[in-house]
Amino acid sequence: MPASAVVTGADQGIGGAVVRGLRRRLAPGAVVREAAADQLPDAPAARALAASAATAGGGGVDIVIVHTTGAVAPGLRMADQVRDYIELNNHGVHRLMAAFSPVLRDGARFVVVSGALGSLDHLPQGLRDRFDGPDADLPHLARVLDGYVAAVEDGTAADQGWPAWIEVASRVAQVAAVRAFARAVAAGPHRGVLVNAVAPGPDDPVEDILRVATLPDGAGPVGIHAAAPLSAVLPAADPPAGTRLPHGTLIVGRTPVPFMRARLADRSVNSR
Repeated sequence: MPASAVVTGADQGIGGAVVRGLRRRLAPGAVVREAAADQLPDAPAARALAASAATAGGGGVDIVIVHTTGAVAPGLRMADQVRDYIELNNHGVHRLMAAFSPVLRDGARFVVVSGALGSLDHLPQGLRDRFDGPDADLPHLARVLDGYVAAVEDGTAADQGWPAWIEVASRVAQVAAVRAFARAVAAGPHRGVLVNAVAPGPDDPVEDILRVATLPDGAGPVGIHAAAPLSAVLPAADPPAGTRLPHGTLIVGRTPVPFMRARLADRSVNSR
């Protein structure tokens, strides 16, 4: 059966280049579906995209690359744009995870294109637990994000400790969602599925994305430089049986970044 892949946000930024690179990399006959950013406004649209891609792939989907395209608008108050920003970059990602979960084929790759701000150490310690731990599933994260949006809009976000730049909370929440989805997938019927976030570097961002989206099965992370033992990178989402590749983590360029590194640093400081 032909390989089936989907790239969202293919109409903006580097999305189109990712589609072209994926078509070159996959075997002849592979089907790569493109979805523009404004084609996924709600859950029914996300489910329709997943069903269409699964049909094209003979009953399943092999690669999903979620390229979110929302950007902070210069000159516009954060309070005036936070709702639309979080809706596209976070709630939209959650909808795609829910839509594609039933149709992922064994060995599939689900990749969220995120940013380097996605690790916990970009948030103050008092906010980190909202995005971490086994109870931080997608519904929980959605509630946290709704509360965050309300706080930005009513002017209380700073008093609660939130960073002024709305991208910070959004990126951390994206990686938290990747970790939650990775846990759910690992507990489900699929075998060998890898779920990761990638923050592409400036030199070759398309290759950084494609490298994570096409990670091969095997004994080690091909083409990925491990900055720490994978056991430290993957504390909350063990990789599927038979693979030691990154799973449930943020890969910045070619380096897996532990979501927990800030908390580990806090422990060392508090122990002095």
